[in-house]
Amino acid sequence: MRSRAAVMFEPGKLELRELDVEEPQPHEALVRMAAVGVCGTDLHSYKGEWERPTPIVLGHEGAGIVEAVGAEVDAVHAGDRVVLSWAPGCGDCGACRRNRPAACG
Repeated sequence: MRSRAAVMFEPGKLELRELDVEEPQPHEALVRMAAVGVCGTDLHSYKGEWERPTPIVLGHEGAGIVEAVGAEVDAVHAGDRVVLSWAPGCGDCGACRRNRPAACG
């Protein structure tokens, strides 16, 4: 699959690029992003305040549609609409048991 992304090559420098995206590994899902938020982590990285390896595609908060899943994924399927979470839930607390891992704690 090909995807367009804003790639940071050095602090303060973004370029829109076409990238090849690999097929998902057994425990991964491939999501076609519909929207991505810019958070403080991204801004600190862009401003050079936090050192990040480059080139890098910033943005870890977003939503999209599952395009494909790895062989061992059964929680989501191609076509599902999903919201990404950079901090997975514990699976044991009340929020996680109510299928609200973003409220884990």
